Amino acid sequence: MPTDDPISPEYLKRVPHLLIKGSMKKGEAHHLMGCTERHARDLLKGLKNRGVIKDLEDSVRSPFTLHFGSDMLSFLFPSLVPAYD
Repeated sequence: MPTDDPISPEYLKRVPHLLIKGSMKKGEAHHLMGCTERHARDLLKGLKNRGVIKDLEDSVRSPFTLHFGSDMLSFLFPSLVPAYD
């Protein structure tokens, strides 16, 4: 379940990788993100907890994909949607 806490800029700067690629295998995340495997797992967990990404299938090996929730609108369209507080 997504939290109401603000989305960390460290998490959000990883979003373009998924936007360009469409999905990301969990095992290749650290290569695409340019960090250690442990740090990539932490970042992906944070993105998943915020509702920014989700699993494509109900499997631990399933790749992640972007999930555009309503709290992402001000990030995606900053000139159209006021910041969500």
